[in-house]
Amino acid sequence: MINYIVITDIGRDTDDTLALIILLYLHKKNNINLSCIAVSGAKLELRANSVYYWLYKFNITDISVVLALNEEFSFKPIDIDEKTNEIIKDVDSNICILPYNDDKTGNNINIFIRNIKTYNNLYEYFAENPQNIDIIAIAPIRPLYTALNKNSKLINKIDNIYFQGNAYYYKKSLIPDIRADGRGSYNFGNGFPNKEEIMKETKYVIDLFNKSRKNKDNKLYFLGKNTAYLVELTEKDLYKIDKQIAELTIKKTLLFAKSLPDVFNLVFKNNIDNKKKGIIINKNSKIISNLINDIESPLNRYIDNIKNRLKNVKDTSKLEYLNNELLNKNTHIKNIINNTEGSIDSSYKLFIEFIIDTKDIQNNYTKDFLLTINKITNPYDLVLSYLVIFKNFFDFTKSSFLTQADKPYNNTRHIQFNEKNEAIFNKIKVKKHMITILRKSLKLIV
Repeated sequence: MINYIVITDIGRDTDDTLALIILLYLHKKNNINLSCIAVSGAKLELRANSVYYWLYKFNITDISVVLALNEEFSFKPIDIDEKTNEIIKDVDSNICILPYNDDKTGNNINIFIRNIKTYNNLYEYFAENPQNIDIIAIAPIRPLYTALNKNSKLINKIDNIYFQGNAYYYKKSLIPDIRADGRGSYNFGNGFPNKEEIMKETKYVIDLFNKSRKNKDNKLYFLGKNTAYLVELTEKDLYKIDKQIAELTIKKTLLFAKSLPDVFNLVFKNNIDNKKKGIIINKNSKIISNLINDIESPLNRYIDNIKNRLKNVKDTSKLEYLNNELLNKNTHIKNIINNTEGSIDSSYKLFIEFIIDTKDIQNNYTKDFLLTINKITNPYDLVLSYLVIFKNFFDFTKSSFLTQADKPYNNTRHIQFNEKNEAIFNKIKVKKHMITILRKSLKLIV
């Protein structure tokens, strides 16, 4: 039986949680051997708590956990108030939503953790576990990079690596893609403040694997978002799986939308129903008007706060950020007042940022917003897990790589799916299977 290590940034998006649930279920049923779970990214202690929570729920104690706290990413929030140190706007990578918050569950988990073998890093894990493994990387690869950088011979223990992300060839070298315009991969660094660092760590692992593991059966697998995004989960799909997971997922999407409305509109551009958006904006035109005209509205308080802060800020980058924020909000206001072509989009973004409630999904304004989007999330890390465990769903003849110049590249033993091509797998069949097996999985939890 193949031994697996999964590297995860669980807690940021629900796709990591869904992937872990199915992997734990299959481990519990003795269909796979998930040897170890390593957390990666920012706020690793919180992410590890999410892992412990699910191990506790499945009553599994024979899977090790790698904390790697000294490998944690540390990102400054987008905006912090200079006087109060209050976080006004955070980067998405810092957001970690725990699957529990009650004291009783927390206390039970703290007792349960004593039965889990925990390592400080993957290097320590490899020292005590000699068996060969496959890596499932649904997060930045840093825990593996750090171990290999300490002892490059550890690469000989790794038979295959599955990456959530896409790559291209340049001068016969395989490059993790972090290019802009929606082409690059988040887990390889695209969208991170330290993207070059993450990309170089990923490149090191890829190059070492290619140099040391030359057998045709040792492969690198890449699943790009173009293919992974073929599967979309709606609000109805999520409630079919589990009420608690549905609510957590919806809240994370709301948090993303409210914190970064411009980015959200870019990411969800193909999933926003413009007709419904227009209807919702028209329905809520009065509150949007009040948002602009009432000097005590959240929007105007936000603008006043920026103006006051600008009087004292000296830092060049902070000045640029605050001035851009002020320009952004004033542009939206002008679009709405002058009823320009962009007035609906501006109304929508202000409605998202200042009116919807990220904590109360039954709030009428929040419910209105949810009507405008035809998905809540893409389970892309779960799709990668399917590539690992349920290969029969995929047509491997559709694997393809491109060069940096977007020309086909065929001289490779590795596998990549990054086309928005429904011939790669039957998305309806795969989604139905996912929902079924997730429901089965959650029946096993305590």
